[in-house]
Amino acid sequence: MRSKTSCFNGALLRKDLCRFWPLWCAYLAIWLVAVPLNQFLTLFGISARYNTPIQLMDAAISNLLSMGTEMGLWMGLAFGCFFAMALFSYLCYARSVGMMHSFPIRREGLFFTHYLAGCIVFLSALAVTGLLAAAVQGAAGVLEWRNIGLWFICAAGQMLFFYSFAVFCTMFTGQILAVPVFYTALNVVVMALCQAVQMLGSIFLYGYNGGGTPAWVRWLTPPYQLMARLEATGTWNEELRCDVDHTVTGLGTLGVYALAGLVLAGAALAVYRVRRSETAGDVVAVSWARHVFRFGLGICAALTVGQWLYYLIWSEFFEGSVKSPALPLALVCMAALGLVGFFGAEMLLCKSFRVLRSGWKGAVFVTAVVLALGIGVGLDVTGVETRVPDAAAVQSVEFSFGGNSYISGTVQDPETIERVLQLHQALIAGKEEEELRKVRFYSGDPDEVQKTTGQSSVTLTYHLGRTQMRRSYELFYPYEELEDPNSLVAQLGTLVQEPAVQRAVVLDNSGLTEQELLDQLTGGSMTYVQTVYSDGGWSSSSYPFEEKVARAVLEAVLRDIDAGRAGGVMFTADGWEQTCQNSLEFWYTQEDGLNSMNIDITPAYTETIAALRQYGIINDERLLLTNGEIYTLSQQVAEQPIQQDNYEILDLLRQMPSDTEVSGKTETAVEANP
Repeated sequence: MRSKTSCFNGALLRKDLCRFWPLWCAYLAIWLVAVPLNQFLTLFGISARYNTPIQLMDAAISNLLSMGTEMGLWMGLAFGCFFAMALFSYLCYARSVGMMHSFPIRREGLFFTHYLAGCIVFLSALAVTGLLAAAVQGAAGVLEWRNIGLWFICAAGQMLFFYSFAVFCTMFTGQILAVPVFYTALNVVVMALCQAVQMLGSIFLYGYNGGGTPAWVRWLTPPYQLMARLEATGTWNEELRCDVDHTVTGLGTLGVYALAGLVLAGAALAVYRVRRSETAGDVVAVSWARHVFRFGLGICAALTVGQWLYYLIWSEFFEGSVKSPALPLALVCMAALGLVGFFGAEMLLCKSFRVLRSGWKGAVFVTAVVLALGIGVGLDVTGVETRVPDAAAVQSVEFSFGGNSYISGTVQDPETIERVLQLHQALIAGKEEEELRKVRFYSGDPDEVQKTTGQSSVTLTYHLGRTQMRRSYELFYPYEELEDPNSLVAQLGTLVQEPAVQRAVVLDNSGLTEQELLDQLTGGSMTYVQTVYSDGGWSSSSYPFEEKVARAVLEAVLRDIDAGRAGGVMFTADGWEQTCQNSLEFWYTQEDGLNSMNIDITPAYTETIAALRQYGIINDERLLLTNGEIYTLSQQVAEQPIQQDNYEILDLLRQMPSDTEVSGKTETAVEANP
């Protein structure tokens, strides 16, 4: 009889399906509980008594698609690794791999048989789950095959990728327990290294706190990218009070990863063909990958654990010191942990502790790489600190300013962008002074320092077409510098009061234009103090007003902004005290339903205060009071012999002596609101 070799073996396939049946059953059981049973409970459970058929359908479809996108990710991550470990576990045992490779089946046949066994299991399990879910939906009269198909595509596509990726990782090791370690590490290593390098830059580069996550890093971190892109969505229908037009976004991303899974399967086969049977039991079974393992583990240990060690030593011994060995200490910590990681990898590969003689050359190389990276970042050889983008290249600037309050928004007009760039250049020029002030601020007595020194933050994100540039700074300033127009804090204060900046704060929170916001207002409210307690605290109430009034008040707020009356107390010593406790809230509609935004005002908002008086929002019962005035009242109440637990604000104002400081302020407030 003529002998022959085969690229596929049915008997081996049947053996795989029978041998690992508990794993296959576990995968199927989880999906049966998550989809058909969940659909049954949603459509026929107690919620069916309180929801309309349309709302039940919405809940069922939302759950179904969410299971495909979200749970499909976690099922793919976990069971993709389990399937690969089970089906290719023979590669980790010398006797098993010798037996398998002695069969008259080519390596391609072994690979395809085992690989297809996993595909058959998860595809058949998902098919059974989908058919049962369809039966449940059909019994409830809400069956839509399109949604069942979307769920199947999401679950199967993610499982295909992670299963193929796990098979690819399995080809590189001869230790079964190393498979989940390599698999987990390779899923996140690119993101982890990117964050580690950015963290290293944030330690030594003034103003740099990370540049965001580049697109290529997100693509090379599959769990992150799929979680961010693949999402079940729907359109809210106000009349039906539920979502309609359900769909899944990010199917293109899923398609890319599914195709990448097939490519990884091909790459795994290529590695399997050259892998030697004798490497069963080795941590790394492919010769060229051993060098990647050595150097990769060393560099990763330096950038991650080395930085952690640096932070530990720094915070215990050097934090707060004006002169401290920051860069040398970081280099020593990173180089030391890099050597630990390298020699640890060498011990695993050589299966021996005697690795100094054989690994000293590689250790020198790892140390040189770590030192070059650390010195390059620490000395800013690429000019990251001093880089300010060209005004012509900036499409928009996203800003965040912190002081007595916090504001954020996005500006696009060239004039304001130019002002932001000027402030950025001034911040870079003041680096040395600001770093000294920061050390003095944190090393001194907090209570004493904060009496004379203010603290603020500046975060700028430049949108430069397809790229972004982000910088973040802290300012520490004596309060008297607010009077010096050339000081950094005065320049920041001037920028904050710009109408374009303050309008961006109001409008960006809603995502609407001024006219759209005014047209879509549904009403508003104002908070006011009602009760002051004997323990020094107070409580507020809210007074609502209708759409017409809300529009008039918001227009007055915008007029105050255009007149430069907003943001004037953001960096002053008494900024919180000078801010009114009477916060304004405006309600408006958008596609996703009703939204709201809050606006804090000060006595400088004369147009707004006039509108509030005109419509009776501020009156004898609802007073306009600043936080400082209320705090003074509460302190005076707390210092009195306790006669009652709380005081109504109007009664309290009548009881307070007329010669006290607060009563004069409050009297003025009362008289101003006849």
